[in-house]
Amino acid sequence: MTTLQKALIGVTLAAALGTGLYQARRASDLQEQVEALRRQSAPADGQSDSLRRQLEETDRQLSALHAQNEELRRDAADGGSVTTRPFLTTPEQQAALQKAIKRRLK
Repeated sequence: MTTLQKALIGVTLAAALGTGLYQARRASDLQEQVEALRRQSAPADGQSDSLRRQLEETDRQLSALHAQNEELRRDAADGGSVTTRPFLTTPEQQAALQKAIKRRLK
């Protein structure tokens, strides 16, 4: 085997080794980036789950309101008595309302 052939084999082996090391390093860097992106997306996943639950709850409430509205329309169309729901207020609102009523009665 000539010196030139030995040199070509050496260069080829060095190139193969360098390429393998480069690819291993690149794969390691990309794996770190993937892990960093997963860590960043974890809070967003939790937030999207929370928003999804809120949307489902809002959809349920909307469906109940549509059903109630339809029932009230049927009652009104049938000439039946329409019952009203009491006002939903907080204790603070009730106290303020009582004060306003007392002032008007005076």
